[in-house]
Amino acid sequence: MAQSAEITDVAVAAGGKGTAVAAAIVQFQKANVMGQCITMQAAPKGNAVVRFPVYTKWSSGTIDPAMSANAEGADAALTDVETTSVDVTPIRYGLYAQITDLSTFVNADAVMTHSGQLLGNQLARVFDEKVAALFDGFSNTSNLTTDLLRMDQIWGAVASLEQNDAPKPYHCILHPLQMWGGFGLSKELGAGTAAIVADVSHGSLNTASNPISDQYYNNGAVTKLGPITFYTSSAVNATSDQHIGAMMSSDAIGCGYVDLGGGSMIEIKAGRDEPAALTEVVGNAYFAVSELVDVYGVEIKTETS
Repeated sequence: MAQSAEITDVAVAAGGKGTAVAAAIVQFQKANVMGQCITMQAAPKGNAVVRFPVYTKWSSGTIDPAMSANAEGADAALTDVETTSVDVTPIRYGLYAQITDLSTFVNADAVMTHSGQLLGNQLARVFDEKVAALFDGFSNTSNLTTDLLRMDQIWGAVASLEQNDAPKPYHCILHPLQMWGGFGLSKELGAGTAAIVADVSHGSLNTASNPISDQYYNNGAVTKLGPITFYTSSAVNATSDQHIGAMMSSDAIGCGYVDLGGGSMIEIKAGRDEPAALTEVVGNAYFAVSELVDVYGVEIKTETS
């Protein structure tokens, strides 16, 4: 096998080469945020497709009003149970590193171990990005693209989900700039005195001795507010000078994946290229994501710069 130009040899793996080293600093991308916010389903062995059945919601008008008038012995109103299906076909995401024996030998650091961690983290990051890419597809929106993120938008998103009977709890996933930036939710929580200020008329919580503001100051973030749990991820997509977050029920988006062991969709393995005296560290993940119930999600697009 011909060696790749991207091979990890002593020329590039210089961090711990030939000297005593302190603890390694591995630059991971923030990942593994989205999995707890959506519906995850492993594909049973022998199946290439994961199917999510979606049941149609009935209205109160489905029930025959005559049944409320002591209609003993009468048949109840006949209705059908309707379902649609969303099929998800897991596909492979993979990457690998070629690490020479010499680069491993001359490094006091665990190059091989950290390489595997980096590959796994990057695959998890791709998963987060694929989920975040679906936020812009929600038909319901709570957007304010020319101003900071207002509490009005948060309340509006909750109202939309409640109106559509979306199951709780709700997950609000924002870009860090939507939470902490100059146009972020932090302005509404009393953190900062920049020119852009909170406005009580927009539902601001920037008031004296407010427990939500206290939560922000004590924890550096608001993590829970009513039925909402807040998350931040740099995987949230940007468009121009805005970012596209979302609030949703777990049933809004589904992921079908191949369980590669222990419930994980990510697998890291090593192989040898003896003629080249190197080890190939390979990472694989098999998954795909899809919107399941559109009205169970709300797009939150805001100005961020």
